[in-house]
Amino acid sequence: MKFAKIRDVKSPCRGTSKSSGIDFFVPNYSEDYADKLVNSSREDSEKIKELIELNKRFIRKIDTKGFVLDSLGRVFIPSGIKVAVPERCDFTAHNKGGVAAKYGLIFGAHLCDEDYEGEIFISIFNCSPDSVSINFGQKITQFVVRKVEYESMEEISELELLGVYSERDSERKDGSIGSTGTK
Repeated sequence: MKFAKIRDVKSPCRGTSKSSGIDFFVPNYSEDYADKLVNSSREDSEKIKELIELNKRFIRKIDTKGFVLDSLGRVFIPSGIKVAVPERCDFTAHNKGGVAAKYGLIFGAHLCDEDYEGEIFISIFNCSPDSVSINFGQKITQFVVRKVEYESMEEISELELLGVYSERDSERKDGSIGSTGTK
């Protein structure tokens, strides 16, 4: 998959040749990048300014090594990476197991569609009871390329939908959360 770096950042990479996830890193420190994280008076789009405003609420300290994210805070990190998602695919973010377990940092919902051409933002939530230091250059999340079927949506009546269901061999039926057991 082709990508371009628009900031000083480590190239996305797989941890091993058999890793499905492509690791992403926090870009390295620069005055401009630190400013991008917290200065909403910049000449940016309104959407980017909204993200920066959220960052200002939860980033307590920023220096040349990294920044501190408050407990239960969230941050939108400009990744410095743009990708050309392959045709009939998407690029989906997932938590890094070690980052989630060690620091309590989890990734917010993020999906890059095939036709998205902008910088990828890394949405991180600090679910731990403590503030967490996030270092510039740190491995923070991973993305996976997935095949996509572009099925069109067709509205039908509930009765027609029951007919579609009856053609399937399903044990679950309309069982919701916990219906398949917890053990």
